[in-house]
Amino acid sequence: MATLAAHLLAGVALVGVGASLVYYGAAVLLAIRFGRRARSSPIPAAPARPPAVALLRPLYGASPALYDNLESLLAADYPARHFVFGVEREDDPAAEVVRRLAAKHPAEKIDLVVGSDPAAVNPKVGKLIRMLERTPPADAYVISDADIAVAPDYLRRVVAELFAHPGTGLVTCLYRGVGGAALGSRLQALFINTVFAPQVLISQAIERVRYAMGATMAIKREALAATGRLVPLRDKLADDYLLGQLTADHGYTVMVSTALVTSVCEESRIAEFWRHQLRWTITYHTVRPESRATILTNGPLWGLVLLACLWSWTALGVALGVIAARLAMAVVLLGPVLRLGRPLRELWLVAALDLMIPALWLRSHLGRRVEWGGRQFTIGTGGVLREVDGRASGAFMASGDGRGLKRLFRRRAAADQTAQHGPSGSSRPPRP
Repeated sequence: MATLAAHLLAGVALVGVGASLVYYGAAVLLAIRFGRRARSSPIPAAPARPPAVALLRPLYGASPALYDNLESLLAADYPARHFVFGVEREDDPAAEVVRRLAAKHPAEKIDLVVGSDPAAVNPKVGKLIRMLERTPPADAYVISDADIAVAPDYLRRVVAELFAHPGTGLVTCLYRGVGGAALGSRLQALFINTVFAPQVLISQAIERVRYAMGATMAIKREALAATGRLVPLRDKLADDYLLGQLTADHGYTVMVSTALVTSVCEESRIAEFWRHQLRWTITYHTVRPESRATILTNGPLWGLVLLACLWSWTALGVALGVIAARLAMAVVLLGPVLRLGRPLRELWLVAALDLMIPALWLRSHLGRRVEWGGRQFTIGTGGVLREVDGRASGAFMASGDGRGLKRLFRRRAAADQTAQHGPSGSSRPPRP
């Protein structure tokens, strides 16, 4: 019986090794093609009248890289732009960063919006809904995460691609990760560059794009209005993915830009990396159940399983071959495609990452409770968020001011009012 089980497991391992080799080869070819296109594609011609663009970036806390990230956004070249930053509370340290930038760039249109939609469970979406309420109408809205840094031609390229075809409703951006000295940030960057990026490239090649990435979501005004101005996403965790899906469901084309942006990874400890990736894995498996099959593309895992089941020189050669293919894919992505330089110094971490991924995969099936921004949530069907009682206000209760509980009570009261009377403000049409 044990021998039969070992042979069955070896058969599964062989399938995994074969799938991984095909996956690595396809990822390398598609990555090289993307890199060439990103470097050689000219910026599409802009309309005679540049579309007015509002850049929305919700913030929470002031990481060491936040000022530089926002400074890069302000340095993006474009004639008709308006910057809107949002925080939930006036005393959020990010608010002071925005004020410093506004004082340094008095000629720029920079607004700071304080507050959140009280009915929103997702804190990021709650801030964005409030920011949209306070933002003057624009032809397009460019939403991006706080950890994103951009190149000077980023905005011209993204907006030109968005308006190049009438049917395009949303443009999103592939991103690369840049870590610091801390091991957690390096693992996070390596995951983005050698696990997430290949998945995006292969998905883009084999199916219609029906998702967006929080690194950049540039959406036309009419597409945003058609999708409900983010209100349907206020209780969802995967708001970026689902905004792309909603946009595609309304008949618009969603495309991945040739612009490449940078996620500045600042996880200082492995535990922070674990929490971040566990939240991402559970969310990904929830909104896209077929993504569970990506475990079959973890070549080093299946090579080692094969070696454990059928110890032989042949099995050893297969295991070493698939590990070599995995490392070769990482070198191509880190070097010539994502242009990160010195890719060989990170290769030893690939082994650690590839061993952590199966652990994350297994843990994601044991529960749907995650931590986000110092608060605890459970994730239901379709990525619906539910804040866990007693844990939601931990980050605010630490100071003893009780405002976390007050906020929780306000959110519940607003939700009750919504259930009885409909969404707040539903008697007036959405801003165009």
